[in-house]
Amino acid sequence: MAAAAMPETQEARLKEQFRAAFNRRVFGIGQDVDALEDSAEQASSKKKSNELTQKEWNDIIEIWNNWDNDDDDEQRLYRKNNKKGYDIIKKYIVHRVKSASGEDLFQITVKEPSKKAGGTLMVPSVEIFDIIYHAHSEKGHMKSTPTYKLICVTYNNITENQVKQFCLLCPVCSRANPRIKKQLGALKPIRSYRFLDRCQVDLIDFRKRRMPNVYGVTMRWVL
Repeated sequence: MAAAAMPETQEARLKEQFRAAFNRRVFGIGQDVDALEDSAEQASSKKKSNELTQKEWNDIIEIWNNWDNDDDDEQRLYRKNNKKGYDIIKKYIVHRVKSASGEDLFQITVKEPSKKAGGTLMVPSVEIFDIIYHAHSEKGHMKSTPTYKLICVTYNNITENQVKQFCLLCPVCSRANPRIKKQLGALKPIRSYRFLDRCQVDLIDFRKRRMPNVYGVTMRWVL
C-alpha cells in the first residue's frame, strides 16, 4: 500500500527546517538569507575561495558588465578604481541567458575549473541547499558520493563535504537508514583475589525483601 503524501504546507515546513539545519552545519548560521550573507562576509578571511556570497556574486556581474578595454579616460579611471576587477575578469565569465519565461538571467562560469569538479558553473552560497536538494531528491535519495558526482558535472563550487553533510541531515535518508548508537555495557564490580591487594567492603542487607540480583553474584563494592 502506497504511503500517503504529506500536505504541501507540512512538506514545505520540513524542508525549511532541513534548510536551517544544513545552513547551521555548513555555514554556521540559520535559514535567514540576510544572516547568511552577513555571516559569510564576516568570515570572508576564513571561508574557502570557492564560496560566493550573494554580494560577491552581484559584484562579479556588475564589474563584468561595466568592464571595457577601451582607452578613453572614463574606462581607465574605472579600471584604476576597481583593481579586483582584473582578477575577476581573469577568473570568471558572465553569461546572459533567457529563462523559460523569457526573463534575462545571468550565469557565472569559472575559466579554469578545479580538477575534482568538472563543471564550470558558479552559484552563490544561498542556492547551494536547493541545488543539492533537487539532485538528491530527484534521483531517489542517492548516497553522498553519487549525488556529488551528479552535481559536479555542472557546478564547480559545491564541495563534496557539503553534499556529505546534506545527506547526513536528510530526514528521509535518516528514516531509511537509521544510525545505531553503540550501547555501553553494564557496569561490573571490580574484584580482587589477592590477599591484601585491595580493601573490600561487603554490603550486607538485613531487610526482609531481597535486592534485585544485578550482576548474578553477591555484590561487592571496592574502595
